[in-house]
Amino acid sequence: MKKRVYIRIGVGILLWLFAGFAFEVFQGRRVLSDLIYLMEEPALLATDYMSNVSIGAAIINSALCGLLCLILMYCMKIEVQSIHIAAILTVIGHALFGKNLLNMESILAGCFICVRVFRVSFRKYLHSAFFSTGIAPVASFFAFEGFLDKGPLSFITGHILGILCGFVVMYLSLHLPVLHNGYTLLNGGLACGIAATVLYGIMQLFGAVNVVHAATPLSGDNYFFAPVLLCIFASLFIYGTIRNEGLRGLLDMQFRKGKAVHFLDEYGVGLTFMNMGLVGILTTLYIVLIGAELNGLTIGAILASVGFACYGQTA
Repeated sequence: MKKRVYIRIGVGILLWLFAGFAFEVFQGRRVLSDLIYLMEEPALLATDYMSNVSIGAAIINSALCGLLCLILMYCMKIEVQSIHIAAILTVIGHALFGKNLLNMESILAGCFICVRVFRVSFRKYLHSAFFSTGIAPVASFFAFEGFLDKGPLSFITGHILGILCGFVVMYLSLHLPVLHNGYTLLNGGLACGIAATVLYGIMQLFGAVNVVHAATPLSGDNYFFAPVLLCIFASLFIYGTIRNEGLRGLLDMQFRKGKAVHFLDEYGVGLTFMNMGLVGILTTLYIVLIGAELNGLTIGAILASVGFACYGQTA
């Protein structure tokens, strides 16, 4: 286990965390009360925490979720690979619009129970558990906005359902690769989608559909977010260029054929970071140029794309 890699990832997440605190202080908000309010949101798609709570609280929640993943990996002495970076960045991105520390824990608990039941190494599939937290809003919805009055019973019910969903999604994640043979990067997302569709069908069957629509996403802040994101991704690209000692190999990487692959192992740190920076720049520019808004939803999607840019996705 290379501690230097953990330190570098940890520093990046801590900088993201400090940025969230800076936003909270600048806006004169109370961090703890905002985080508590955020965790009590029903969290259905699309719950933009930047709009519903505050920009600072959304970023702090995002960083804490990423930090939790990193700590779990470190405690289990896992060697950081491309898929782990993709998983952590996906968690960080999704924690801007629906995922939080409270609803994540029940999903992770369900994943752990699943691997214990089927005697599979949790260390080997911890990244699958991180991706499985994509269904975490189920726990929040039934805990705080479901069909029981808000209270201890609804809270317990929501987290029991969260554990069950985590179990099912983890089980699906372990077996779905035989269907797509590795030609999709979103194996965990596919598992979450199947489980959520079945759950919603069961809710309809019993007439228990009472979906509360989320608030309007944040808008009007492109002038701030666009330069910041472009600077971050440009820094990634420049760092990768320095490590790679130039642009050699970048074009070949963009036109590679095949399935998902660990770019860090195949192409090295330099080219991988260049690709991540390039994907981040292009996705940010695309959102701005089509007239869309940079908010918790779109920034979360950008971060997830950047994550997968070290595991099979190219610009």
